[in-house]
Amino acid sequence: MAWIFVIGIIVLLVVALVVLRRRRFPDEGQRRVESRARLAEADRHEEAAASHESRAETARAEAQELAARAEQAAATAHESETAAAERREAAREQAERARKIDPDT
Repeated sequence: MAWIFVIGIIVLLVVALVVLRRRRFPDEGQRRVESRARLAEADRHEEAAASHESRAETARAEAQELAARAEQAAATAHESETAAAERREAAREQAERARKIDPDT
């Protein structure tokens, strides 16, 4: 009777080892499914990276355009300030001439 228990325990151990082995080493179909899933995820990451690179390139181009506009605006402002200073000086000179001609004005 003890032999039956020993044989039963051995059979249970063998079944447990087979089940554990199947879990550790999935069959070929399962490996293919997992491989395809990983490839699909890698493709999604690649697409996301390409999208981010595209956005970065667009933002870089916009920043360069804005910088060029800012430089142009700064140059225009400088020219306007220079012209205003010249006009003020010309106005002062005209006022001085007018006072020399007619001191009462």
